[in-house]
Amino acid sequence: MPKRTNAKQEIIALLRRLLAREGCTITESKLLPDRRNGQGREVDIVMECPESDLTLVVSFEVLGQKRPADITWVEQQQAKHSNLP
Repeated sequence: MPKRTNAKQEIIALLRRLLAREGCTITESKLLPDRRNGQGREVDIVMECPESDLTLVVSFEVLGQKRPADITWVEQQQAKHSNLP
């Protein structure tokens, strides 16, 4: 990675290398529809892989700090993602 690469870019590059298979896409900063109201919610990184009759969607949030995330942040992310694909 170049010197000016940030943590989010490193994660995206790693995911692309690990998941580089036919049809999978990795997107930075994507809006996913909330099932409750249809409004888009921004997610840092989204991986989408078609699997026969469905698409596997995995979303990632990147926390740019040196210490581990606290339980409050984790619970907020769980709530945010619970109604996303």
